[in-house]
Amino acid sequence: MNDETIETADDELLEMLRAEANAPLTTVVDAGSATSTGHVRAQNEDAYGEHPRSVYVVADGMGGHPGGEVASRTAVHALLSSVDGPIDDWADAFRRLNEQVRIASRARGFNRAGTALVMAVMDAGLLTIAHVGDSRAYRCRGFELQKLTKDHSVRQDLLSSGIDVASLADRGMALHALTRHIGGEGEHAMADVASLAPLAGDRVLLCTDGVHGQLGEDVMVDALCAPTCAAAAQALVELADEAGGRDNATATVIEFGTMRRRV
Repeated sequence: MNDETIETADDELLEMLRAEANAPLTTVVDAGSATSTGHVRAQNEDAYGEHPRSVYVVADGMGGHPGGEVASRTAVHALLSSVDGPIDDWADAFRRLNEQVRIASRARGFNRAGTALVMAVMDAGLLTIAHVGDSRAYRCRGFELQKLTKDHSVRQDLLSSGIDVASLADRGMALHALTRHIGGEGEHAMADVASLAPLAGDRVLLCTDGVHGQLGEDVMVDALCAPTCAAAAQALVELADEAGGRDNATATVIEFGTMRRRV
């Protein structure tokens, strides 16, 4: 390789680094949440919250289990109150969260309490999704909805094994039962964690099964196209109520845009 070739390569690398340094970062530009008790449950065992450092959490207390409300609210509060920087060790973070929920539940006399949970953290242009249970995350890009999480449930495990669950449901099997949840034992509380780079205009939905279990994807996309994230979240829970309101329904919608890097 001669000197001229080296000089050309260096120039190309310099231009690439300049372009990358000046490329717009993706950031959260809007967010909104809504929740509803529905028409069947006596109380709302869902919980949600957000932190100014672009951390969003939705939790679904295990219906029918004493202490579900305590578990979901404890989990959301514990996560948001501990935000002091990027999470480097997700496994350790969820081990500590699980123990906090167990302690809080037992202190209130509930020996069996748990919650599903999904959370999103935006940092330096990268969105990290962590979840345990059957609360889900979706990405809406244009008019296409993509599920970003896989349920930790008996139904999903059977589907992943290639088993036809339709016939099993007719036999009264509890396909909705969770195989992982916060407040459980050891590995049953482990979170799945994945990261992605959102594009400007993307909206991400975090929701409990009271939303995704009652609404078709076309209906969810229509709701997510509302003018604001708060309006989209409200539309989702209202539509869930109109579809029967068989469970508590909670939705958090996050929209992404761009901001110029400082150089």
